[in-house]
Amino acid sequence: GNDATAAPSWAVVGDAGALDAQGIFTAGTVAGPFADSVRARVQGATGPVEATASVTVRPGAIGQVGISPTQVTLDIGSSQTFVARVADQFGNLITDATLTWRVSGAVGALAENQVFTAGTKAGAFLAAVRVDVVQGTVRASAAADVSVRPGPATSMFIEPAEPSAQVLGRIPFTAVITDRYGNRV
Repeated sequence: GNDATAAPSWAVVGDAGALDAQGIFTAGTVAGPFADSVRARVQGATGPVEATASVTVRPGAIGQVGISPTQVTLDIGSSQTFVARVADQFGNLITDATLTWRVSGAVGALAENQVFTAGTKAGAFLAAVRVDVVQGTVRASAAADVSVRPGPATSMFIEPAEPSAQVLGRIPFTAVITDRYGNRV
């Protein structure tokens, strides 16, 4: 007999996701193209009749934002490239998010290619380089700490500069060594 109303059996080949008996597909947690991953099959007059469809699973909403490196120590004027990684909650990379890079304070400058160049102020700067990420209505951010080492010694002075003391009095002196930008060495 010819049964034109026979319901197909559904199957998913690989990790694209899952299908129920009615052919409703639920995407899996791995993003990417899955060629010929959905299969329908019915029994025909001369044997099985089969069809396949390819599915592309897109990453979900932003779930993770990272910046690399997360900490860096640089000399005055030296450079470091920073890289952001944006992924969904399952680790699938998101490539369509908008990234905005910022540098806080006078720690240095950041070029358009995320190459950071340390400024002339030495010290430890928390969250000095920051990336803000937007995808639709979802926002997230990540930051890196930057430490800038002082340059070589170029001057020195003694503190206190003009103290006075009683006979047999004691005065503690400190030698202050600075680089050419005034940073203590």
